[in-house]
Amino acid sequence: MRRRKELVFVILSTLTSCVAIHLNLWDPSSEDWKDFECASQRGTCLAVEVEPGNYRVMSAYISKGTRLTIHTNSNEHRSERNITVFVKAGEIPTQRNNDFKLSGKDPGFSQFSCYGVMLYWQIQLNANIVSRRNKMNIGITLTVDECIRKNYEQACPRKWLAKSGGWCQPPEEYKGPCRSQNYFGTQRVGNGFSIPSSWEYKMLWSERCGADWPCDVFVASKCAPLVHNLYLGKWKKLNHMKEISDFGSFQLLPSDRKKNIYIFFIDTPPGSSVLIKVIPTLENFLTKFKEVQLFLGSLI
Repeated sequence: MRRRKELVFVILSTLTSCVAIHLNLWDPSSEDWKDFECASQRGTCLAVEVEPGNYRVMSAYISKGTRLTIHTNSNEHRSERNITVFVKAGEIPTQRNNDFKLSGKDPGFSQFSCYGVMLYWQIQLNANIVSRRNKMNIGITLTVDECIRKNYEQACPRKWLAKSGGWCQPPEEYKGPCRSQNYFGTQRVGNGFSIPSSWEYKMLWSERCGADWPCDVFVASKCAPLVHNLYLGKWKKLNHMKEISDFGSFQLLPSDRKKNIYIFFIDTPPGSSVLIKVIPTLENFLTKFKEVQLFLGSLI
């Protein structure tokens, strides 16, 4: 009987698209989730009220092969000790159980997913905060793309023409709201993240203006297909490729050597194509070769 192995080759390319994002907000009064549809790169999607000493929980689904960036903003009380954000993928975070946490000084956070995951975050307000309304409005901005690292060293957004003194000229096809907000020099223009040449300013600018900087590292370059085998009624993950140039080889023959039907499922990130080749190997030849090696070893 011959053994067969499955060789999986992966070719990755990139996609660029912006889609609507569904933001889920937990409502403690009704004990249910409320759904809001947010447009990527269109500014603040939702403003939520948080009372001192309390928190709000939100979630959004990160689609396959994309990155989700969440930015929380407020006109007051933005300091390290006033706002804390706990983040976790797959389940609601707590102070002790989270993937990471951020302070009010952070401009936002992002997470990418190769195969899709629900991301949860909890915004907590310090109990010592004293506000005129005894509560605080926090704006939520969501951006989805397929880029892990952008080239903010470039002076201007993509397709914008760099002028002297840190100014950039938008292209004719740009229809966003920021045609006149096109200064990216080193002169401070306000409080907070207000130095236009900084990556923080450029990231926040692109969130509301609908223009972006070139991508250096795409999500697809960090993802690889997952191969699953249906065994005893359950899908079992076999292996995955860690680099683009690698390929996986998997033995198809089950241990009982009786079945002749094999079912596989390959989960591929967007922008990837998969070539599958089933190549038989000569079992008898390999067995003979191993026997010769063992015989020679015994003589030595």
